This record gives sequence, structure tokens and C-alpha cells, in this order.
Amino acid sequence: QGRENAKLYLKDHADLAAEVEAKVKEHLGVKPAAVAADEEASAPEE
Repeated sequence: QGRENAKLYLKDHADLAAEVEAKVKEHLGVKPAAVAADEEASAPEE
């Protein structure tokens, strides 16, 4: 019940879901996809 309600709530509130996802990734030390892609593009080629 609670899990399904939480999933529905986050689905209905995409802005909050994105904020939660960003905070979780920050806490875990995972770089956002856009930052990782930029770093790969600007990395010097050997």
C-alpha cells in the first residue's frame, strides 16, 4: 500500500521526483548524466 502510494505520488509530482532523485544521487556520489557527458567530451584524447 504505502510503496504503491509513494510511487503514484512521485509519478504525479514529477518535479518533486526529480528533486529526490538528484539528492539521492548526490548523496551516493553519482554524477548527473549531463555533467558526466560534458566531462567525457572535454577529456583530452590520448
